[in-house]
Amino acid sequence: MKKNDILPRFAITVGDPAGIGPEVSLKAVAAMPARLRQRLVVVADGRTLEKARKVTKSKTRFALFDETKLPPLGVVAFFEVKLPKTKIAVGKVSAAAGHAAAEFINAGVALSLLGKTSGIVTAPIHKK
Repeated sequence: MKKNDILPRFAITVGDPAGIGPEVSLKAVAAMPARLRQRLVVVADGRTLEKARKVTKSKTRFALFDETKLPPLGVVAFFEVKLPKTKIAVGKVSAAAGHAAAEFINAGVALSLLGKTSGIVTAPIHKK
C-alpha cells in the first residue's frame, strides 16, 4: 500500500449558494496540491457548482463521486445533491438558499457517518 492510499477523504459542503461559500470552496480546492484534491468530495448541486466555476473562472476538473476509487490525480470528486429547480438569487437571504445549504450539510454528514469520508468541512452559511 502506498502512502497516498491511506490518506483520508473529506467532504466539502459549499455552503449557502446565495453567498460566497461556493466560490471560496472552489478557490480553496484550486489552491491545493493535485494529490490532495483527489482526496476531496465537493458536495453541492450542479447549478451551484457551475455558477461558482463561472464566477471564479475555475479550471478545476470534477468527476462524479465513486466511493470505491479516487478520481485521477488533480481531479476533484463531486457528490451531487438534487434540489428542486428553485431560483436562488445571489446576495439575497432566502428560504430556498437556506434549504440548499442544509441539504449540502446533511449529505456531507451522511457521507461521513456511512464511512465514505473521514469528515466534513463546511463553507460559510447564512445563519438567518
